[in-house]
Parts: sequence; structure tokens; C-alpha cells
Amino acid sequence: MKYKNNVRKIYMLLVVIAMLLSTILFVVPNSRADEVSTNLGTQAENYADEIMKVHLKEVKKAQEGKKIFETILKDSGIKAKYGSEEYWEKLIELADPAGELRKQDPEKWEKIYEYAYEYSLEYGKKTTKDKQEDKDGSIGTKSTTPFPGVGGGAYNRNGAVNYAYTYVYNYNKAYHKFSADCTNFISQCLKEGGGIPMVDEWWNAYWDSDDWYYYRKGSDDYDSNNDDSWSWSWVKVESLYEHLTNRGIGQVVPSVNNLEIGDIVQMDFGGDSVYDHSMIVTKVERTATKTEIYLTYHTLDTKDKSLSEIKKVYPSAKYRYIHIIY
Repeated sequence: MKYKNNVRKIYMLLVVIAMLLSTILFVVPNSRADEVSTNLGTQAENYADEIMKVHLKEVKKAQEGKKIFETILKDSGIKAKYGSEEYWEKLIELADPAGELRKQDPEKWEKIYEYAYEYSLEYGKKTTKDKQEDKDGSIGTKSTTPFPGVGGGAYNRNGAVNYAYTYVYNYNKAYHKFSADCTNFISQCLKEGGGIPMVDEWWNAYWDSDDWYYYRKGSDDYDSNNDDSWSWSWVKVESLYEHLTNRGIGQVVPSVNNLEIGDIVQMDFGGDSVYDHSMIVTKVERTATKTEIYLTYHTLDTKDKSLSEIKKVYPSAKYRYIHIIY
């Protein structure tokens, strides 16, 4: 009897070990959204500014989007491994603003859309085409061709500022109104006010930062029919940065001393070197010893707030200065 009890104990121990190993081997890794949520949650408690709380909500949407997406995979019988090309391709298919899911279930689409962007920041936007190019250099994936007029002063700085002032509180009804609308607003300023042309090369996907576009379908206000389409670079902070710098439209400069009205400032709240917020310079004051810039932005709709004030609210944030050279 004692022998049988010992055998049973050993058997149960092996079962427990097997279960633990299964958990370790098959658990899905935490996404960047999980880590950022923790960091931003701490900051949101420390700072009263509502913009941090809005950004935290967007991160939580991404977390929920991950769960929804992986449930869809499971229910569809798709065994795509987290981090695999198949996983990414299915994710960007469902997250497409011009896809069917947004029309069928806008709330579910929005969460998957946010997750797709967060996922791309962690794993990169590798496709079969990218891998082929990496292997033999035969296929180019990013354009560095500048626009005509780059460096020639074609950018209408006053026009971009006037547009910002016109629509900082009263959103342009011709565009989708995002809960985190900062980069959508900046793109509008650059195009509608500044005169920078859109880019839509047919071979690029909407997530490719080489493109930069927004297309309105119909005349419904704020895209209420959920049928407009846009590129990530139009609405996402890092993608806009990639587009401007890769295309030679903008360049990163070391300080505010190099900025003019119509230039862009981006913020990294979480300190992870992934930038989260875009603002446009709408006023510059220079003295012999100091340059003070004033910023206008959406999400927490704000006009002419000094960078000095913003830095007091977010002392640990990082700032990126983009000078438009178009």
C-alpha cells in the first residue's frame, strides 16, 4: 500500500510539473501595450493633465484588441503563432480602415486597429517583400525620393498655423474624429493649410509609412458612415515621423532654437522611445537668451500652450523636434 501511495504521489507531482511547463512554454508574451499601460498608469496618477488619461485609454484599447483578435483566430481555427508572419498578416487584414470589420463592428475594429499598431511597434512591419529585400537586395521597400520643392520653401507655414487655429476647437467635419486625434489634426494642418501633397503608391499597404493619405467617401460628417480610408502615417505618431523624415519633408533638429511656426513637436510619455503625441508650433518668441515655442494640438484640444508649461506637467517625457523643409 505504501508503495502504491508513493507511486501516486510521484505521478501527481509529474502532472503538476507538466502543467507548469505547459504554461511556461505556451503563454503568449506580454505586448508593448501591456508594459506601456503599467508605466502610463503610474504617470496618469501623478499628473492631472487629461491627455495622459486619454492616451492610457488608447493603450487599454490595444490590450482589449489583442484578446479579441486572438479569440477570432481561435474561433476560426487559425493557428498563427504570436510574432509570426501569418499572425501579422491576419492582424493587419482585420485592422484595415477600409476593411469590412469596421463597417460591421466599429467598436471591435477600433480595438483591433489599436492593437495592430502597438504590435507593429514591437515586431516591426516585416512582410514577405521585406524579407526578400533583406536577403538579396532585389526589392526596395522604402522610398527616400524627396518631393519636388523640398528645401524650396513650398510649405505654407502661415497656412498651417491658420488651419490649426481654425480647427483646434471646432473639428473639420470632412475628417474622422478620433478619440486620440493629435496626429490626424497635424496631418490636416500639413496638407490643408501647409499644402504638402498626399502620397498613395498603389503597391503600398495602408500601414506602410511611405504613403500618407486620407480619403473621404461621401459627405457624412466626421466619417459617421465608417467608410473613409487613411494611412497609418496620417494618424499614428511614429508612422508620420517615418514618412516625413524618409521622404525628406522634415528633419529632426536638436533644439527649439531650430524650429519655426508650422514645425512639429512629438512627445514620448512612457520613456520607451516610442513617441505618443504630436503638436504643431503656432507661435515662436525669441530673445537674446531664449527661444519659447507655443504649441497647438488635439486630443486635449489646446491652443498656444508653451513648451515650458508642458514640460512642467510632463518632466520625464522625451521631446522630438521636426523641422519641415518642404
